Amino acid sequence: MTYAEGPDEIDRREISSLVSASELMRTRRLKIITWDCEGTLRKDGRDVEAVPLWKWLLAPGENGGQCIP
Repeated sequence: MTYAEGPDEIDRREISSLVSASELMRTRRLKIITWDCEGTLRKDGRDVEAVPLWKWLLAPGENGGQCIP
């Protein structure tokens, strides 16, 4: 989670850390939850999806918008 309202406000180290962790865990989908920024960022040949918190919380399925018993 990062408090960013635009893609230029997302700290480089946050994206770099996410890319590094994804290489260790062998994941393909990279997502960063932001305050109000939405879009796709490119880092080291990888796409990082930026999703606003409100949208992530309200989304059904794999995101945060579901209750876990």
